[in-house]
Amino acid sequence: MITWDEIIGHDRIKAFFQRAVQKERLYSTYLFTGPEGIGKRMTARTVAAMLNCETQEQAPCGQCRSCRNIEAGNHVDVQEVRAEKDEIKSEQMETILERVPFPPYEGRARVTIVDNAHQFNRTSGNMMLKTLEEPPDGNYFFLITSKPDLLLPTIRSRCQQVGFTTA
Repeated sequence: MITWDEIIGHDRIKAFFQRAVQKERLYSTYLFTGPEGIGKRMTARTVAAMLNCETQEQAPCGQCRSCRNIEAGNHVDVQEVRAEKDEIKSEQMETILERVPFPPYEGRARVTIVDNAHQFNRTSGNMMLKTLEEPPDGNYFFLITSKPDLLLPTIRSRCQQVGFTTA
């Protein structure tokens, strides 16, 4: 179930996103950095659920259709990208980015989560960069990596960085 209670630790990060969404002060792009397996992707999915939850008072509730679809990985407005054979290919990005200009279909926000963003190849990285330069309204991007130095500096510069630590 996708709720904030499922994320162990990271209280500062959880509070930040709860306030940002509540006050509608969320940036369009975040770069989540930190060790593998620390909860970066789970946090991104929880923010996506919070943005699209049908029960705004307790978002994310984990029970509504939107939260359940995000948990199952089949919400039409929440897309996740992962590397195929150690790289994120341009074909993958084309599929994702062709939906970006359009408003959300069934939720309130369109969310793209890129896991292991350091695995962009040259073309897919440049495609992402172009989108991040002028992100369409209602779109949020979460780039996740344990190796931020491998990302294009121009991509890093267009993201709000959020560091996850074990302490």
